[in-house]
Amino acid sequence: MSGVFYFSKMAKESAFGGSKSYQNFKSEGTAIAKAADRERLKIRVEELTSADPLTVQRASAVCYAVSDLSPKLFVPHLKTLMKVLEKNVHPAGPRFTFRVLSEVEIKPDLQGEAIDRAFKFLADASTPIAVKVFAMSVIANHLPQYPELKGELEAILRKDLIGASPGYRSRAKSIAKQYGLKNLSFT
Repeated sequence: MSGVFYFSKMAKESAFGGSKSYQNFKSEGTAIAKAADRERLKIRVEELTSADPLTVQRASAVCYAVSDLSPKLFVPHLKTLMKVLEKNVHPAGPRFTFRVLSEVEIKPDLQGEAIDRAFKFLADASTPIAVKVFAMSVIANHLPQYPELKGELEAILRKDLIGASPGYRSRAKSIAKQYGLKNLSFT
């Protein structure tokens, strides 16, 4: 009997349980993107820096839907998104942040910080695969500007390819081919 109570209570406390489903958050994000509603977007981006994991997860769902249609709406919020990477209270925050950072042009004053954080998440064994995949894309996007990063990226990818997931291997292989990373084995 107590197990039933535990699971029903847990469902109400999960990000998409209770009265709001993932589709509600996705619909909100789609509406924000279509209207280019910068005020509502600012509220959701600020929520990504919350100390509450459920708030971060819900805000991420909204922001994902916005970025699917209009990733450039996040450019004015890049400094706030860097704070998401500092707090990291739920993987949805960094996953979303690196996804956006891989899709937009990062201002020069934030490039170093974005690349540094991407390397830290990529090198951390406890980082979820989806976060690592987007982090490696952020780094790769800057290789033309900073070719000296190739060796460091190659070293991390080489270490993590052993036993890597298909998604990780696929992204690493694509990046290796696109940017001429030669010291990686995909067999």
